[in-house]
Amino acid sequence: MTRKSLNLFFVLAFSAMFLSVSLSGCSNLSKGSLAPKTTNLDESHFTGPYASEIYQLYKMVKSESVAKLIEDSDISEQDINDVNNMFSECMKPKGWKYVVEKGKDLQVSPTDENKNPNWDKESQDEASCNAETNFSDVQILYNTIHSNPEKLDRSKIIVECLIKMGTVPNGYTVDEYKYDSGAVDQVQHGVFEEASKGKGETSDIGRSISVCQNNPLGLNF
Repeated sequence: MTRKSLNLFFVLAFSAMFLSVSLSGCSNLSKGSLAPKTTNLDESHFTGPYASEIYQLYKMVKSESVAKLIEDSDISEQDINDVNNMFSECMKPKGWKYVVEKGKDLQVSPTDENKNPNWDKESQDEASCNAETNFSDVQILYNTIHSNPEKLDRSKIIVECLIKMGTVPNGYTVDEYKYDSGAVDQVQHGVFEEASKGKGETSDIGRSISVCQNNPLGLNF
């Protein structure tokens, strides 16, 4: 039996999974990879368009190995692989294995040794390992950076994408997007309401909104 887990696609309204890797593989990291963080760099160490966001993540992480991965002010695909492996290695002794497929949710299933899986416990184990490795935080920031590397106005490029896809009419504005998406009053309107409540061509609308929020520039990464 498998189930979806740690759905990261819509976190922060634009985060998506992006790797085709198995999380059940062997990690390249040592058994001490989850040792507590001992370094403390200040914000001035970090550079680039996303220096502030990487610094905020750096302050959050608990593992020295994860901290070392992002000290260079970047999150590479290899960094993601390493964090995935740390998360997987944390979960395996608890009786769970994971697979990430591009464009899909994280899939979880019991290991061969876990004959009577307790799915309530799995949720607790997942939350624990996620907190220990900052798995989802690193994934989200990776996608944020690589889907908009120059840190353009995200609302603006999402609107441009929605117009291009025909989801909203020409002349649709950033202010309208913020209102419709719920950023103003925490209530969705327009096409966002249609997508969330199942009105109209929900699947088409939902897919186009997801594409534009997750990867508004249509970049390959």
